Amino acid sequence: MHTERSFAGLSSVGSALALLLITAPVLTAQDLERSIAIGAAVPVGSVGTNRSMGPLLRGGVTLGDRQRRHVRLRLDLEGSWLQGDSLASSGSWRGGTLAAISGFASMVVGATSEEPSAPYFVLGLGIQRLAIAGVTNPYGATLAGRIGAGVHFRVGQRTLFAEVVPTLSATDFGTTSDFSAGTVIPLVIGMRF
Repeated sequence: MHTERSFAGLSSVGSALALLLITAPVLTAQDLERSIAIGAAVPVGSVGTNRSMGPLLRGGVTLGDRQRRHVRLRLDLEGSWLQGDSLASSGSWRGGTLAAISGFASMVVGATSEEPSAPYFVLGLGIQRLAIAGVTNPYGATLAGRIGAGVHFRVGQRTLFAEVVPTLSATDFGTTSDFSAGTVIPLVIGMRF
């Protein structure tokens, strides 16, 4: 029951991002870029002990003049699923498939999106909601931080990108040891438009 409420709350976050993506055309084209990305979430450290790499989906918007600004604000909603080890204790937060829904506000620093190809850096803070079926998360939504890098390539009117942005969760939920923050490394490819 608690897990159903957790996922219901997460769907409202997804609805908010969808609304932002739909209403975003109110801003001028130079002030806004939408993005979608797919990839893999690679659990490391105490999160990776009982879980394997899983799929990751991301959608977001980047605000600021893409032709002149070298520092822009990016808002992302990201979901990942890490398959649990069947040998880990069932009904425990140390085993089981870990689902994460995250919302991040990040500063993107680097070349403008109009350059043919260029690297950039990402520094962000966000809120994460972690869930494991049949297990109550006593912490609810927690803080998370990320820092990483990417590279983009212009292809016609679109921008393709690849990123590696390690994410540290401020919770031990889903880890194998108490008081150990969870770390996942998202590897993504995507498109801005």
